[in-house]
Amino acid sequence: MKLYFYLNKIKVFFYFNIIFILLILFTNDIYAQININSGVSPEDMVENIVGDGVTYSNVTFQGADQSRGIFSNGSSTNIGLEGGIFLTSGAGYIIPGPNNSSNAGTDNSMPGDPQLTLLANASTWDASVLEFDFIPESDTLKFRYVFGSEEYPEWVTTLYNDVFGYFVSGPNPLGGAYTHKNIALVPGTTLPVAIATINNVYPSYPQYYVDNTGGLSIQYDGFTTVLTAWLLVVPCTTYHIKMGVADALDGIYDTGVLIEENSFTSPGIIVETDLYPPGVGDHMIEGCVEARIRFKLPNEGYSPYVVHYEIEGTATNGDDYSFIPDSVYIPPGYDTASIYVVPFNDTIIEGDETILFIIENTLGCETDYDSVEITIVDYIDIETIT
Repeated sequence: MKLYFYLNKIKVFFYFNIIFILLILFTNDIYAQININSGVSPEDMVENIVGDGVTYSNVTFQGADQSRGIFSNGSSTNIGLEGGIFLTSGAGYIIPGPNNSSNAGTDNSMPGDPQLTLLANASTWDASVLEFDFIPESDTLKFRYVFGSEEYPEWVTTLYNDVFGYFVSGPNPLGGAYTHKNIALVPGTTLPVAIATINNVYPSYPQYYVDNTGGLSIQYDGFTTVLTAWLLVVPCTTYHIKMGVADALDGIYDTGVLIEENSFTSPGIIVETDLYPPGVGDHMIEGCVEARIRFKLPNEGYSPYVVHYEIEGTATNGDDYSFIPDSVYIPPGYDTASIYVVPFNDTIIEGDETILFIIENTLGCETDYDSVEITIVDYIDIETIT
């Protein structure tokens, strides 16, 4: 009897702890919020979003301090971005949820912006505008963003359509020059992204719209899915970009854009590594798990191209793994080539060994080097004794 009672106490204790842990996890999920850091320097904002293949200079900002900043912990929300920067026509503190207001906003009593006024075809107020020069290393510029507004959905069919745009100026590789060319467009169209062009009221391109009514993590009544802005550019040439958002006709309800960290890119050679078979672990295993290293050009127009690299590390090329030459050829009409690393099972317990690839990238404005390191672990037989 005592043993039965004791076992039941253990079971009750076990189930209680499981329920307690689940409650903690569930509560944390409910109250998880996007983190907002308003008023950071414009230079820090640009540093946050610039990624591979881009250098920048001459950063300026127009607008209220509370209308700009850096966000993080976005993956705990339904916004679709983990981190990056924000620009709003009001204040950053309005972005976090829940969605408990249909008219959240603040009036900063700031002026509008000429390009945003032309785009809205209406007077603008409370402009928040980040500008900088940049030099791309390849022929394409791209970055990812989300647009959201408190004007969804009530004001979709009115003139009160807050406005935003990404305006680029510089040489057009097809001839002439871009002058304040807006690259914030509905995918596959020439329409600017706005509440009038992406919504579920008309509906207009509803596949890019997120109805956030009653949302727990973001205040905006609606926002877009994650979109990509892109533009063909001339490599190694200076461009200017102007990222801005403003209230149209009045300065009341808030509108904002969130731009993903490290996504403002114009990459040269992209290097990716994966293991086969997948799901076994994070390292190669002698005689069991191999690695593939893929070298990808910005597009097939850069081929033919020879990727050169040096191979270093504690593992010996040709002895510990199949021999790998010091370069790989990407033929005309292709943008990708791969090499395969096949580790040998030598039945010797040697400990972890490394292979380091130092890759020469000549696609940029000047030659630079990237590195990839992978590890080989020993294959160990497990003897089972019954």
